[in-house]
Amino acid sequence: MEQHDVNMCLAIKAAVTESIENMVFMAIDTDLDGLSEDLGSDAVMASLRVLEPRPGVLRLAMPRSTAVEISKNLYSIAENELTDAMIQDVTCELLNTISGRVMKRILPAECTFHLGLPEMVDKPHDLQGAFVQCSFLADGNLLIVLAQI
Repeated sequence: MEQHDVNMCLAIKAAVTESIENMVFMAIDTDLDGLSEDLGSDAVMASLRVLEPRPGVLRLAMPRSTAVEISKNLYSIAENELTDAMIQDVTCELLNTISGRVMKRILPAECTFHLGLPEMVDKPHDLQGAFVQCSFLADGNLLIVLAQI
């Protein structure tokens, strides 16, 4: 793995850990030893463009079951009270938070950055280009962050 990729994964790991643990009080684990990283056919994915200082994209992908667990924890409600819109909002907001934290870590302190708005992606398995991929478990639920910056 190239040094840029290692640094990116370290920044993503710190951003995901901070975001998930602080926002939804779920523990993050990076040891996926023997676990499948298959997102499943019902996976959800949000995408966010990095506009400046250099163009790129960050994505957050997870099985729907992970998105449901995160949403339940964030809203403190039962699963039957969740709507698709709520799950999508949580996915986009989580990606937005993670992305800002990643950019703060990979850029010099004096450097400003501009991000686009997060949006849901219809085809989570359509990952073109060279992405740095970092996988996590949030209380045993798979989530993946992909970066192309």
